[in-house]
Amino acid sequence: MRMKKLRDYENRQYEEQEKDLRQKEQKSVRKKRKRNREYTFVSWFFILIFLSLIGYVVYFNVAVSEEFINSPYNTRQDTFSDRVIRGNIQSSDGEILATTNVYDDGTEVRSYPYANMFAHVVGYDSNGKSGLESEANFQLLSSHEFFLDQMKNEFLGRKNMGDTVISSLSVNLQSAAYNALGDRRGAVMVMEPSTGRILAMVSKPDFDPNYLADNWDYLVNDETNSSLLNRATNGAYPPGSTFKIVTALDYFRKNGSLEGYSYLCEGSITMEEHTINCYNGTVHGQEDFYSAFANSCNCAFADMGTDLGGSSLKDTAEDLLFNSKLPFTSYKTSSFTLDKKSGIPLIMQTSIGQGNTLVSPAHMALITSAIANGGVLMKPTLIDEVVNKTGESVKKILWIVCLCLVFAYSLEVNGQTTSKGDIRFFYTKNQPRKLQIDYVSEFYFGQQSIQTIDKEYFAFLQPFRVKATGKLEKGPNFIQITDNRQTYTGWNLELKQENQFSDSEGRILDGASISFEHGRAVTNSTSELPDGKERFVLFPNESVNVMQAKEGTGEGSFQFVWGKDAEEGEKSIYLSVPGRTIKYGTNYTTNFQWILVSAPWQ
Repeated sequence: MRMKKLRDYENRQYEEQEKDLRQKEQKSVRKKRKRNREYTFVSWFFILIFLSLIGYVVYFNVAVSEEFINSPYNTRQDTFSDRVIRGNIQSSDGEILATTNVYDDGTEVRSYPYANMFAHVVGYDSNGKSGLESEANFQLLSSHEFFLDQMKNEFLGRKNMGDTVISSLSVNLQSAAYNALGDRRGAVMVMEPSTGRILAMVSKPDFDPNYLADNWDYLVNDETNSSLLNRATNGAYPPGSTFKIVTALDYFRKNGSLEGYSYLCEGSITMEEHTINCYNGTVHGQEDFYSAFANSCNCAFADMGTDLGGSSLKDTAEDLLFNSKLPFTSYKTSSFTLDKKSGIPLIMQTSIGQGNTLVSPAHMALITSAIANGGVLMKPTLIDEVVNKTGESVKKILWIVCLCLVFAYSLEVNGQTTSKGDIRFFYTKNQPRKLQIDYVSEFYFGQQSIQTIDKEYFAFLQPFRVKATGKLEKGPNFIQITDNRQTYTGWNLELKQENQFSDSEGRILDGASISFEHGRAVTNSTSELPDGKERFVLFPNESVNVMQAKEGTGEGSFQFVWGKDAEEGEKSIYLSVPGRTIKYGTNYTTNFQWILVSAPWQ
């Protein structure tokens, strides 16, 4: 009996010990799991940090390294000049604008052969940097000499020659602008609308960059002349009558036409006890929009502006980059203060370019270039190409679109309308008739990298403004036809490509063709829809029937739209270029004709 009790006791003790041991093991496992989770979290945290650092390093080197290297606050730029002789800056017509003279004792002196003429746009390389010397600093301190020559120079302790930056500037145009400005304060900027190339930029008062270091203290403290200020990009002035372009564009956007405007100019206009006079009190008499614009009639544009209102003018001005960033390296932001609360006197002043509006000459050059380019603003550039010591191309600068504006013009019909550009359409203004083309979307295929494979490039969508919200959105490209003749004879719309895409030197984009897909006719009228070609391919010297209204139909307004919505529309028109085709870093253009013919077809 005692032995049995003893065994039972021992068994209970053993079971309790086993239980305690299991509990301890479970606690230990839970602690280990918790600790493992903590280790895992910390490990993944450090892995993410490591990957983020790698990503930032890659982004920094690929995307923004040039920006940081070019910064005038980057004192480590000097380490490049220890191994590279700063390269030349050259004009588009082959003249040297900046070069580095190396003397027998190794001294390097930056020289500017044209002295004051290019002072602001080319800039300087001492006491900081400005102009092209700053913008192209990375390229000027890079060397793409033949690698064996670089090895030889390294062995002999000699510097490599930096690359040459070929600018878009023209010496002839710069000289003409410089001399025309004379001794007056101000600025001149010449820009090529179709590419954005800046051909000339003059600012006065100026300085001689060859003697910048000697005259630095005087130039910095000269508040009377502010000679170091580039007035073209950093000046801010009332735009004056040049702003009437903005008022005119806003009027066109709001009314959809320039035809209905009429005003009787009596030399002055008074609203809410505020009077505006035309220049020298000139009385222009009865004017339509075109004569008011040609006369630069202050009264007509003040009348126009008050009808538009401050809010509408502000929307258009901000679409033209007022109160916004400009596509320049260094610039003064243009300011526009009108809004829906603005009073009539301020609206009148602003509509003719006075009031509180301030703008730089460079900004006004952008606006006029966009209008000259059919509503497409190209990014301004001062650099055409970068070449090495032997003249081999290192980098070509491609032309980039900044923004697209919306324009439409009534066209002469029962004949042919011709358009030119990189598939953007420019039309001659004519009085509208009963049968007319109301609008054609701009076809633009953008900036593309050179490829050696067969490639398709899709046309940009059509931008438009939503009236209810005022927002700028995009939709399918289209053409609109209106027939109000009430003859019911029908009509035919035809598209013809006159020639192959080619550049300014006559080099063609051999084998290129344009495809149109997902085409359909739409209308709000009760008339029967015209027949339309859903898909077709356009080749040079060939024409295609796009849309046809048979006899007894075609009355009203009709659109032929490529794509049912934006998603389908952005894949509906594309330019196909074979990989075998030789391509150059340039702008390729072609000529198109939209032909609207009334029946009978002959």
